[in-house]
This record gives sequence, C-alpha cells and structure tokens, in this order.
Amino acid sequence: YRKSVLEKDFEKTFGENGKSIKSYCENVRQIVPQKESFKEFYYIDIASIDNKRKLVVEPKIIFSKDAPSRARQETLPGDVVYSSVRTYLRNIALVPELGNKIISSTGFVVLRAKKEINNKWLFYLLNTEKLNNDMSAKQVGTSYPAIRKNELLDYKITTPTLSKQQQIVQEIESKFSVIDKVEKIVEESLEKAEKLRKSILKSAFEGKLVKENGR
Repeated sequence: YRKSVLEKDFEKTFGENGKSIKSYCENVRQIVPQKESFKEFYYIDIASIDNKRKLVVEPKIIFSKDAPSRARQETLPGDVVYSSVRTYLRNIALVPELGNKIISSTGFVVLRAKKEINNKWLFYLLNTEKLNNDMSAKQVGTSYPAIRKNELLDYKITTPTLSKQQQIVQEIESKFSVIDKVEKIVEESLEKAEKLRKSILKSAFEGKLVKENGR
C-alpha cells in the first residue's frame, strides 16, 4: 500500500522531458575533517540508516583527527542521503537536526533541495519503485554493486509547483500515518496471539488442558 501511494502521487513525475535532479539541488561541499576547525562530528554511514523506517538512527560521534577516509561530504539537517551502494536495499533518509557538525560517507549521494523544491517531496520521490528500479538496473560490480553518483543526479524528473509538492507531502504523510496505526494494531494482535499460543502449548505439555464433550 505504501508503494501504491507513492506510485500514484509521482506517476507524472518521470520522463525524459524533465530536468535533472541535480538542477534542483545545491552543491554539497567536500571536506577533509582533519583540516577543519571542528574537533568532532556526527558521521552518517550505511550502518546509520534504518532502511525500513527510512531514518538516521545511529550516527557515530567521531573526532576529526580520527575521521575515516570516506567521511568527506558536509551534510546539513534537511538533506536527503541516498546510498549509491546496493540501491535495492534503499538506504535513504532525511537528515535530522543532530546539534553538531554532520558529515556523510562518500557512499551516499547527498541531496540538498533548492528553494523551488520541497525536501520531503524529494525524499518521497527517491523512495518510489520506478526510480529505485531504474537505479538498480544501472549498478555495476558484483561483490560491491553501486551506481555512479551522476546516474542519480542526471535522472530526469518533472516537478509540480511548490504548493502542489507540499500538498502531495501532506497527503502521503496522512496516508502513511493511517498505515502506521494499522501496523501497530496488527503487531500488537500478533504479539497477543503468540503469547496465547505459547500459553496453550505450555498447558498442553503440563496436562492442564481440560477435555470437553469427550474430546
């Protein structure tokens, strides 16, 4: 259902007559932490992403002097990070406010929306089935399949007006909110059913089940 919601809202977005994604995004500064003035930073790598909830959940705090070689992309709250490695896993997230300097791994394409594009609209666009299937088809390599960053940045899209983008975001989040509530109810019901099953099995093995009607 989540997929169908996104496909419906973005069905008119794709096409060769559109503009490249990079034309809607700001340039992201490449830096070497050891040469900067800050002493530590939050580091976002693939392990920092919960690809089911599409969230940054475990950013590491790293001293600049100990920065790994992949820590090169200056990142801001509100940016979208899209893993260029194993795109079919869909490690995609909106970067939250972390209260300190943020740097992302070079394993991501970092997208910073310009004023004419809503960053959440861009985030949901990047989660669509079509875009991800197209990216997965462009991967090269076997043990470490990846796309070149320009494969995503040059991808053509057509954007509606900013107000329409905001409307689409609100509609998606409203529908997703309903799905979240349904999922919670289902998970709670399954948990109760599992506890009941275990209780019945325990009673059965202890010989505590009462026979009814001769059975």
